[in-house]
Amino acid sequence: MKFFARTSTAGLKETPYKDIALHGEDLLKHAEEIARANSIPSLNSLKRTLLPRVERNIKFLERAYHEITDYTARTKDAVPATEWFLDNYYSLRSLREEIPRSLPPKFERQLPRCSSGDFIGYPRVYALLVELIEHTDSQLQRESLKEFVNAYQVQVPLSSGELWAIPTILRLVILENVRRLTELILFTQEERESADKWILPLLEGQSEKAESAAGKAAADQAETGRPEISELETGNTEAVQRKPNEHERDWTERLKGITPLAEYSPAYADQLLRRIREHGIEGAPLLHWLDRALGKQNTTLEELAKLERQHQTAYQVSMGNAITSIHLITAEDWPRFFEEISPVERVFAKDPSDTYPQMDFESRDAYRHEVELLARNFHTSELVVARTVLARAEAARLINDALGSHIGYALFGSGRAGLEEDLMQYTGANLNFSYKIRRAVRSNPLAYYFGSLSLGICLLLLAVLSFARSLNPFTVGYLCFLLLALIWASALIIPTLNWLVSKLFKPTFLPKLELRGGIPDELRTMVVVPTLLTGVERVKELIAEMEVCYLANRDKNLYFALLGDFVDAGAEVLPADEEILTAAKEGIEKLNGIYESDKFFLFHRHRLYNPAEGVWMGWERKRGKLLEFNKLLRKEGTTSYDVQLGNLDILPSIRFVITLDADTKLPQGTAKKLIGTLAHPLHIPKLNQEGTRVVQGFGVLQPRVGVSILSAAATEFSGIYAGRVGVDPYTTAISDLYQDLFGEGIFTGKGIYEVEAFHRSTGATFPENRILSHDLIEGVYARAGLVTDIELVDGYPSTYFAYLRRQHRWVRGDWQLIPWLFKPLPFLAKWKIFDNLRRSLENPAQLLL
Repeated sequence: MKFFARTSTAGLKETPYKDIALHGEDLLKHAEEIARANSIPSLNSLKRTLLPRVERNIKFLERAYHEITDYTARTKDAVPATEWFLDNYYSLRSLREEIPRSLPPKFERQLPRCSSGDFIGYPRVYALLVELIEHTDSQLQRESLKEFVNAYQVQVPLSSGELWAIPTILRLVILENVRRLTELILFTQEERESADKWILPLLEGQSEKAESAAGKAAADQAETGRPEISELETGNTEAVQRKPNEHERDWTERLKGITPLAEYSPAYADQLLRRIREHGIEGAPLLHWLDRALGKQNTTLEELAKLERQHQTAYQVSMGNAITSIHLITAEDWPRFFEEISPVERVFAKDPSDTYPQMDFESRDAYRHEVELLARNFHTSELVVARTVLARAEAARLINDALGSHIGYALFGSGRAGLEEDLMQYTGANLNFSYKIRRAVRSNPLAYYFGSLSLGICLLLLAVLSFARSLNPFTVGYLCFLLLALIWASALIIPTLNWLVSKLFKPTFLPKLELRGGIPDELRTMVVVPTLLTGVERVKELIAEMEVCYLANRDKNLYFALLGDFVDAGAEVLPADEEILTAAKEGIEKLNGIYESDKFFLFHRHRLYNPAEGVWMGWERKRGKLLEFNKLLRKEGTTSYDVQLGNLDILPSIRFVITLDADTKLPQGTAKKLIGTLAHPLHIPKLNQEGTRVVQGFGVLQPRVGVSILSAAATEFSGIYAGRVGVDPYTTAISDLYQDLFGEGIFTGKGIYEVEAFHRSTGATFPENRILSHDLIEGVYARAGLVTDIELVDGYPSTYFAYLRRQHRWVRGDWQLIPWLFKPLPFLAKWKIFDNLRRSLENPAQLLL
């Protein structure tokens, strides 16, 4: 008879990650030793990927799960570590999607590699974390991880990419270790089953013989009619000594054809001992026989079983540590952890302007990502880039340059070109072709964009005209055809060129102050809704919307106002006016009473006669409401606001105004983000010498505008044309040509503006009764910035005719801006006006063509 199982763990492919346990200073010294070994950068082009290991490990665990559950159900036996594994199996299986999502191949390829050792070609951070897991028995603790990484970085600073990869790599390493521990579980199960296959038939045969002997004794007793007297009771010690010999000879006969193994695994030996003990004293000869066989290993069955129990206890602890660490990784605040160990973060925390520590996490992260990008393109370390940025900021502070003393000026502002020159001189790097293209385009965007636009339109136009050679070029029809073809060609080339720009440049991100303690007094802001008060029910709707807006954006320095006008009329006063105004006043007073505050205001204007329109109306409609409201805030002359309800003492201290349409929603926390963006030093508006136009920073910020779910679902028309609706909870910056390429966007009437700069640049700039759609031209003078990672939610026309009316209003307003094509404005501003005119002609031109 042969044994069926492996006799040692030598057959296992890989042993668990477990080495000498290190704690405290010993662990930190080990990190320093690893850093010294990795201090030489890798010159080896070998790059091994980790992702296939994830898939292999998950597939192994899936098979193991079924084998373990089957074994447990069949044998009613369980290896100690299995409980941890079975209870957390589904959490482990979720790592199949989670790890590749957090560690995409492109990102993994950018990680620095090990140049030597067992992990040559693998990411350096992977080798580091394997060492940590080995010497802590998979028992992760936040502080020990932080100290271990920091000890390593004393000699070898890790890149931002490596630091961000830590939680994912930890999951990967621990998953690998769970797989190895699970392989030991399967090994133990196989050894136990093999031991049972060998020993159980022997023990069962011996039991049958014992039962037969007991039966014969009972029959003898029945024949004689008296109980059997034991040999021990009669004092026959010779017979007593003879019985064990007979028993032993019987076992000798049974074991005669069995060849003992050269080596026994502890798991196999432990199972043998368990079965022998279950059998009782009759298995003693088998135990002696096995101990004699184990003499070749200088051990006994009891010693091997004791060793196995120690192993199983250790494996159970390791499995428990690994599973607990997986849950700890999930619960950890990794952004905070990242900033605590980032060398770049420590450099930027010294920002001379003290702006960087006040920014929100996304903005600080954008700064660090920009450093990472520069380091990769200039083939240097991130610390070199960060220190260069800081040195430029400190030099600017010495000459009292407030804007330049902020580190963001060199990364995102006008100081970028100077920073790149400094890095070029320091590194002598040979920049790649794509980065050279981006630098060139960024240095002169107008020439590259409009040159490419003109070339593309001309080539497409020539291709079209080649098919119209039969037409007489000196006729009116040919000229009309040429004009229509030009508009058609531009409708194709401009979107194509804009798409190329979006691929060449990443979306612009505008950094923000976090305002951790709330909106400060110096950034006091008013949220206003310029609208028409058409009836009592409409007033109630507006008041309810204002309350929702307040509840979503509560702050001690954020106020809310309704800027009202009556509808146009043939007389200055209509009979229903008083009822409407009373409802508005009562609604505002009720809100202030409910919330025991002075947060809510009502500003309402009386009608003025407009000779051009021939009606009584609010002066200059929406533009006039905002213009006169700005006058109120600045205490500048009289206005037509005859109703001013609320705590008027705070008006002069209002610095920012957030203006919304009546159907625009302000999602939770959006107001604070808008204020933090406009208050950032890089965005503070600066006017030209005449004070007529913002030339640096932004006077107004335009967020992204989405469509509300309710308005999109109102009709079949809106459902088809509204597109993607609702608030995106994972909002990020999206591409926009004007903001990405030229550094400024287009204002569409919903956003935040700085009262002083906006009023000075637009207050007295435009003549009366000449502009219907004023948002674009106001954005030109106040310099609008587009914040695409902040989203407002707006309504959508419910019917096709409502859509056409809105479109007609917009087009009419665009054509009213033609005189500004001949004003002393920058070329880009004129192009924005011209492009709107061109777009309004696209559909008619295509139809006629």
